[in-house]
Amino acid sequence: MNRCTRRIGVMLWVAIGTGPSPASFAAAPFKRFDRLSEDFRHARELLRVPGLAATVVQDGRVVWHQEFGMADLERRAPVTATTEFCVASITKTMAAIVLLQMVHERRLRLDEPIARYIDSPSLPKAITIRHVLSHTSDGNPGEEFLYNGARYALLSRVMEAVGERPFRELLRSRIFKPLQMADTLPGLDDAGYARQQARLARPYQLNRKTQQIGPGALPQPGLTAANGVVSTTRDLARYAIALDRGVLLPRREAALMSSPTRSTTNRDLPYGLGWFVQDYLGERIVWHFGQEQSYGSLLLRSPKSRLTLIVLANSNSISDAFRLLDGDAMRSLFALYFFRDVIAPRLNLSSLARRQLEGDLKIAKALAHLHIGQMPRATAGVRKAVATGSVERRPNLPLMYLLVQLGEPSLNPITENVGLAIVERHPRLPPALFFLATFYQQNNQSDRAIELFERIAGIQPPSEHWSTSLALVELGKWYLDRDPRRARAYLERVVDHGSNQDGALDTARGLLKQLRDG
Repeated sequence: MNRCTRRIGVMLWVAIGTGPSPASFAAAPFKRFDRLSEDFRHARELLRVPGLAATVVQDGRVVWHQEFGMADLERRAPVTATTEFCVASITKTMAAIVLLQMVHERRLRLDEPIARYIDSPSLPKAITIRHVLSHTSDGNPGEEFLYNGARYALLSRVMEAVGERPFRELLRSRIFKPLQMADTLPGLDDAGYARQQARLARPYQLNRKTQQIGPGALPQPGLTAANGVVSTTRDLARYAIALDRGVLLPRREAALMSSPTRSTTNRDLPYGLGWFVQDYLGERIVWHFGQEQSYGSLLLRSPKSRLTLIVLANSNSISDAFRLLDGDAMRSLFALYFFRDVIAPRLNLSSLARRQLEGDLKIAKALAHLHIGQMPRATAGVRKAVATGSVERRPNLPLMYLLVQLGEPSLNPITENVGLAIVERHPRLPPALFFLATFYQQNNQSDRAIELFERIAGIQPPSEHWSTSLALVELGKWYLDRDPRRARAYLERVVDHGSNQDGALDTARGLLKQLRDG
């Protein structure tokens, strides 16, 4: 261990001495958080989330904590401060910290090819560690943000090669032990899991057809840079305090982590290095979500206000409903309630900003209603948001997803304007092109839809994104009778890619069989 690493370790041990204790969670919520408690209760019930724990950290201490619902429905076991949850992609933030510590120690460089550490013929040599860490490795490196957890997972192999230790041991020695995160485990296959598994919240899943909550599945055992950590709100509060105090990383690397990545086309992207980064109504928000089949999490920080929100749940609805992978925390009801109830009172928001906030809350509620199958309420919510004038001021992918899913003819002008605005700013972003193409399909404008699907297919180097596979499937369907050879080429690309999101792979194989049989 070099001098820098020893110094960081000493600072962590000193700083954590004033971190959250178990007693701090037993105190009654501060009165000023009463509204937040009611808002979170409403959001949990709306989304049919069985159990949820939430914590707010301010200026180095826990100032609010609430538990809602059940960790185990069958046993009627409530969520407590020590209930453990799979935090999924919040693991990415921890991996980024370890990697950037190694950068500071001059043991690796962000702009060197990741292929230097990983022998993979399918990995383009132009992709750097920075590209993977910022989710800009898909398609033309550095051009667009496209969330790619599979690529991010490769970073654990980089750190193991540099640190000469398993990734789980690097997390323990550099983060968990110094921060006294005693209830945090590096994966469900960890040796400590058998001892602590009784405290793990049971997994649940919402059946979106029946709207019933049923047992879910545990994630696959194991740990990578992309996911695997199991933790509690109390331990993540310690983590948040360490981030606020700047003891996990030196100032330069911390600033890199929490600054938006600049694209090759000179635009700010919604991701830094291991964290999402965005500005909302004048406030910098640094955050990450986690999503497994049956767990969801959100860790949202306002560095200027020194406020952090931590939300853990045994359902993925808290993230999946709001399309957080597309890079806007302020489509989430939980993030917006936190902003309105806790951050906004500290700011001098203009009347326009307040209207924007209320309009965004209506969109978030519409996304929640869409998620649970309440289409009329979702549509009514969007109409109310349109009336505030806030919708077209923030055109982005979660909003376009909502509008396309609703497919409401009276909203067509808004939907097209939002889609065109996104595509104008991101002319080679596959999901943006895909959503707009889907809108044109819905409205029987097939030529315009096919043109956009062709644009996705023509992006070089080819993207691995789910929207690319689905666009290729649509092209295969279109050319099946018109140009079978062309259809086959598109469908074979889907098979080569191997992604079966929304049944893309199954559909492609079925159509290829149809071509062979014909």
